[in-house]
Amino acid sequence: GNMEEKDGNLNLGELYRIAGITEEKRMMWNKNRNLLRSQKMTVPYAMRPLLLDNVSDIFALWTYGKNTNRRLCEYKLSHSISKTISDGEEIDPTKKIIIDETSLIILYELDLLDIFLNHFSTIIINKSSYQLFSKLSHATMGSIFSSIPKSIIDTLKRYISKLVISGTVNQRIILVTQYIELVKRYNDAILLSDDSFLAGFVTHDRAGLDVINTM
Repeated sequence: GNMEEKDGNLNLGELYRIAGITEEKRMMWNKNRNLLRSQKMTVPYAMRPLLLDNVSDIFALWTYGKNTNRRLCEYKLSHSISKTISDGEEIDPTKKIIIDETSLIILYELDLLDIFLNHFSTIIINKSSYQLFSKLSHATMGSIFSSIPKSIIDTLKRYISKLVISGTVNQRIILVTQYIELVKRYNDAILLSDDSFLAGFVTHDRAGLDVINTM
């Protein structure tokens, strides 16, 4: 029995080696998971798949988040506490809206994406985010939850005349910086984000920015 267990461990180690997964990398993933779970690491939601070994993309992360224990904070969205779309006065439909990944997903889940896109005249989407959603919508090469990004992209395409796909696609520029640059480029726009960490980073750089969320 002991010999079989030892052999099993050796075989598992060999598989990790073949896959290029070092002990250091596994330790790093565990550290990331613990820091995210204890909320000591404030990482925007769309960036978390880079830090976790068992979620390949934001749609897997979102699905895990809905179907796991609430203490598993690494999979949960920390909701922005900014005013919501429905708070107070109706937002001027001529206002430019920069929408992030989390709000796109939530509006889709609430079956409100069509209504939102119909209401506003200009919707700005980060170019690298749009390209990633398109890539992940592929039935065989995309996300295992490809139906979500496919539905979102299909809906967005129906409003293509209202969309501004903007930003720099560069893997060396992290997502937060992409949104900071987007907000500077469209300095009269409102940021729609349900992610408290992304909204926090962007508003720290740009005081006075109008931020709203969906919920």
